Amino acid sequence: MVIKIAYITETLLWSGLKIYKLLSNYLSPSFSIKCFYKYDSSINIPLDSSFIALKTFEDLKSKIASFKPDLIHLNNAHLDPKAIVILLKHKIPIIEVLHFDDWNEYSHCITHHIAISKFLLYFIFKRYKLSKDLMKYFSVIPNPVDVENIIVQLKEYENYRTDSSSKRFTIGCAARPDPVKNYTPIFAKVLKLLDKKIKNWRFLAIGGIPESFRKLVRSLIEEGKVIDLGPKYGSELYEALASLDVYTNFTVQGETFGAAIVEAMAVGLPVVVNGTPFTANAQTLLVDNGRNGFVANSIKGYVDAIIELYNNEELRMKMGEIGREKAIKEYHPKKVIPMYEDVYNKVLNGVEIQNSLDLQSIKEEFINKSKNIYDKDIKYLIDRINTYYLCRKSIAGNSNIKAIKALIKKYTKF
Repeated sequence: MVIKIAYITETLLWSGLKIYKLLSNYLSPSFSIKCFYKYDSSINIPLDSSFIALKTFEDLKSKIASFKPDLIHLNNAHLDPKAIVILLKHKIPIIEVLHFDDWNEYSHCITHHIAISKFLLYFIFKRYKLSKDLMKYFSVIPNPVDVENIIVQLKEYENYRTDSSSKRFTIGCAARPDPVKNYTPIFAKVLKLLDKKIKNWRFLAIGGIPESFRKLVRSLIEEGKVIDLGPKYGSELYEALASLDVYTNFTVQGETFGAAIVEAMAVGLPVVVNGTPFTANAQTLLVDNGRNGFVANSIKGYVDAIIELYNNEELRMKMGEIGREKAIKEYHPKKVIPMYEDVYNKVLNGVEIQNSLDLQSIKEEFINKSKNIYDKDIKYLIDRINTYYLCRKSIAGNSNIKAIKALIKKYTKF
């Protein structure tokens, strides 16, 4: 018997489309899956007959009734709670994949929850003060990343970075032109400080730059040091990543998983991230400080980490290879999709899902990861405090009072 799965996502942007395609390609033949998504005229992507567009979530009721799925896979990335209300009325088992800390009054009615990282799980339980008794309704499964396709497509770039003496040192990241998460005044400070310390470099903004950030780094743009590549998809994205020497991910909000980081790892890039111990901070699960990249909690430390890689090509290559191996081992669809299948089958058969998740252990790992940073030396202390303050202020909508309170709370613990 073929098990019918309704994959529901509010948008095909972010990870929604990529994950559905990987599920379609890697699920065993005993599963049949269709994607229900909210129609958006601005998204011009060729889709096959397995995609079912919804003008509004009110259409969901009739579309689901027509498809008659055995199971609902709910891709919750800031999903409208109205969709959950509609789905609950169908009395069909729901597996909710949480990409962010989305928890509401209907969440308790969902059959099973999957957090895309254990740090996101910890953050959800901490933020909403959830009972430990709810842990039996949770699993942790990372997002699958198409690492095999990335490696195959980039065979021609295999020796691209073995001799960088004749080209400009290139850093960059793949992200939406988001002025709140990625392209902030804080990251502008990073690039300006880097420019004072090294020559013959450039930053590639794969995905575009918001106008607010463009104004902050206008002189660097005019000098050809910050380049807006605009949106890139598929092979174009991977080729853009392959042109980098170092992948730089600086975000004041941190990551709940970090699929773009894993893609960069699959390309063979060392990765420099900033730590965000006030959020899920899941990027520190991907980047092992000192092994496949660096984690830095200050502007100066972040720049110094980039400079160390700038000066050491052998280290770049070594870290990049370690990252590639980790991406293949932990995030390949052949590793991840069977984990989904196991949850699907157990939910459908009413079998209790055993897990070894322990909040205290996750908390201890979270603390250890937060402390294992490139710039832990005392010489960076003032800059770490200042960067922490700037990030908290940014998240608090530029509220000095909230940022100062957060700063006091952090540094009076010790």
